[in-house]
Amino acid sequence: MTARILGIGAVTSLGSSLQQTLTALDDREMGLSRERKAIGIDGLPMTLAPVWSLHDLHNPLERLARLATLAVKDLAGQGFDVAQATRFSLCLPAWVEQGGHADPLRSRLAERWSVSPAHITVSFADRTSLLDLAFAAQKHGSAQILIVAETYLVAELLERGGHLGRALQ
Repeated sequence: MTARILGIGAVTSLGSSLQQTLTALDDREMGLSRERKAIGIDGLPMTLAPVWSLHDLHNPLERLARLATLAVKDLAGQGFDVAQATRFSLCLPAWVEQGGHADPLRSRLAERWSVSPAHITVSFADRTSLLDLAFAAQKHGSAQILIVAETYLVAELLERGGHLGRALQ
């Protein structure tokens, strides 16, 4: 049994859909900004690529929930029947687990997506690689939606997604 990626939904600092993000990348846009309200360990403002302005959504769990929901919406907007997915697999930042926020986020998303929380599995970026996620998808064998949610642009992941997105077009 093999796992196949049928589509990618994306919401990034470069666009609210995969197509907008790929177009911006092709135009060599970076989406980086100097965030004066976020101070790094060196005491200087951080350079980030937030999907939304850092302080537009104060609740970090709401930021992740909205990000994941809009990515699924983008996928549906591309013509994929997301209702066929029997499970959602989330790969979340390590701070979600460290703060004990995984179950509240799972419940929040289950309510938004009208699915049982049991249909949403969670892993964490500090202990999960893209290869691990691919093997997990292959093991289950049923239609599922994999969501890698981070509130800041992960350049390496986006670059790989860009190549994959072009291959799917």
